[in-house]
Amino acid sequence: MGHDNRIKLWPTDGACEPMVMHGAPVRSLAAYGDWRLASGGQDGRIELSPVGDVGKSVIRKHGAPVQSLAVLRDGRLASGGQDGTIKLWPIKGAVKPMVTKNICMVLSLTVLRDGRLASGDFDGTIKLWPMVGVGEPVVEPVSCLAVLRDGRLASGGQDGMIKLWPPDCAGEHAVLMHGAPVQSLAALGDGRLASGGQDGMIKLWPKNGSGELVVLAHGGSVTSLAVLEDGRLASGGSDGTIKLWLVEEERLISALCLRAGRNLSKEEWTRYIGPDTPWQPSCRDRPSNWRTPDP
Repeated sequence: MGHDNRIKLWPTDGACEPMVMHGAPVRSLAAYGDWRLASGGQDGRIELSPVGDVGKSVIRKHGAPVQSLAVLRDGRLASGGQDGTIKLWPIKGAVKPMVTKNICMVLSLTVLRDGRLASGDFDGTIKLWPMVGVGEPVVEPVSCLAVLRDGRLASGGQDGMIKLWPPDCAGEHAVLMHGAPVQSLAALGDGRLASGGQDGMIKLWPKNGSGELVVLAHGGSVTSLAVLEDGRLASGGSDGTIKLWLVEEERLISALCLRAGRNLSKEEWTRYIGPDTPWQPSCRDRPSNWRTPDP
């Protein structure tokens, strides 16, 4: 997503040009399980793409620039605005949204495992909202949020720190150091956490604190991360590019086999897969023109 008013939906095989839509600078994205994509714009509009890209998009009007979107467990869409409001949109129909008045601009939204909505605000607070009413905020410098598969809440701040909170957000938290202001977080399907920084780096943190940290270079400041249905990681940058990364080991090995047409050498394995996974004849029984690498 970018300031050029466009969203690009890149095909999985890279065989054609991406789809372009939305008519204002895009500030936020959220994906539904049925492959629909919701986009929030600087113009205060929310555009929900049709299923299978057949038919017209549904338009909702938040009324202020939409800073963040999140899909709740019951299918409703939550939008956080520059006007300090969080709106919960019904699944269907023209019913007015439930409006929660916040104190200041909402920077980030995410849904906890128990169904509550968490917001990260411009004033440096994380607020945990029950399904109805308001909750007490946990005050922390925050610019982005994500929920890991084990239920922990991850918050990233301008101080370069990532904090991992227990599922009930009570008790001590663990700290990871990205090394630059953290602008985006995403939970990967294998349990790891991805962080995108102002330094242009994407870091994939090992699930249990053991193993090697994987670092990917986007190029420009990483403003947004999202995990696609097929497991790929999408990164959006201040340089106007969206990049798709193969981050799951088995998918990465299969893709490398297709590209190389042979087993990976030990040096290639260490470079692309990492030293923590022992080298193996990687391309047997995988789609490729399999052959043994040259010595």
